[in-house]
Amino acid sequence: MTGSWKIAIASLVLLAGCSSVSNQVHVVDSRFAAKPPNCEIEIIDKSTSRPHTVVAEIDAYVRRNKLTGDLQGVFEEAVPELKRQGCAAGADAVIVLNQTVSQSGEFKLLYVKAVAIHY
Repeated sequence: MTGSWKIAIASLVLLAGCSSVSNQVHVVDSRFAAKPPNCEIEIIDKSTSRPHTVVAEIDAYVRRNKLTGDLQGVFEEAVPELKRQGCAAGADAVIVLNQTVSQSGEFKLLYVKAVAIHY
């Protein structure tokens, strides 16, 4: 293998292992118009007694590769994505249902399950 091929393959491996924040969103109720991505939205860590409608289910993933990434795999890194997806669903708040962390070697994955709600 020539030197340039080795560099190309090493670059691909590093890019594949970088830290990232990603999500999956399932819209439950599409009656509410999307809001701007930077809208004011509340993040709630427990259920609310205030009457509301669930408009979307959000699964956020923060992946960390300790060798190549700069993310720590903590909840605060998932918050901007939760807010962005809540705004896109037309929600007034996002309720965090649970968080799970798994680690294997230099890899860490934070999974946050949440619902976007409209009051």
